[in-house]
Amino acid sequence: MAAFPDLHVFPGGKLDEEDVQFARERCDLPLQQSASRQLGLDTDGLAYWVAVVRECFEEAGVLLAYDAKQRLVSFPAADAKPLREAMIERRLSLAELCDRFQLTLALDHLHYFSHWITPEVAPKRFNTRFFLAVMPDRQETLRHATETRTGEWVTPVEALAKAERGDWQMIAPTIYSLTGIKDCPDIDALVEHVGKGGHLSVYNEEVNEQGMQPWAS
Repeated sequence: MAAFPDLHVFPGGKLDEEDVQFARERCDLPLQQSASRQLGLDTDGLAYWVAVVRECFEEAGVLLAYDAKQRLVSFPAADAKPLREAMIERRLSLAELCDRFQLTLALDHLHYFSHWITPEVAPKRFNTRFFLAVMPDRQETLRHATETRTGEWVTPVEALAKAERGDWQMIAPTIYSLTGIKDCPDIDALVEHVGKGGHLSVYNEEVNEQGMQPWAS
């Protein structure tokens, strides 16, 4: 990704005011309050879930949304590409996309994962929330040329092995995240593991120095 040249990282981006407005105007108040509590925020926590959906579509071409019949959508890459480009260029908003295709965001398809803030010594600092989502059936990833050099699907074990050999460069949040899920045998076990907080490192001085924040739930 452009913000992390030569590093292998997860797709991501920044929280926009558009995400905050979407959550406030289109999502139930109890859901907004629950999300804020889970993130340890006073308000607008659900905007992070909205941002994840938007960024996944913009950066990876994966749309986490339900159609009018409450089925996860399956946009072929050829159909997704022009819509995604329009969103990246701000010619189409996430709200307009939902209205055009009668979509609702699959926020329940996202699982809160962890919270990292880059250490004070870092030249460029980020305050980042990580989420987990299961790849919808009948969709395929489509990397964005100006944001991502390449896109690959590998298991956590394979990714960690590449880092150990020096083939891939990774920063601490990526390594800790992969380490926390590497022993899960399948997707169902992974979602259950994350739901119970089993993927989280013991919160100690080492992970604190690397930027991991205490878990809020």
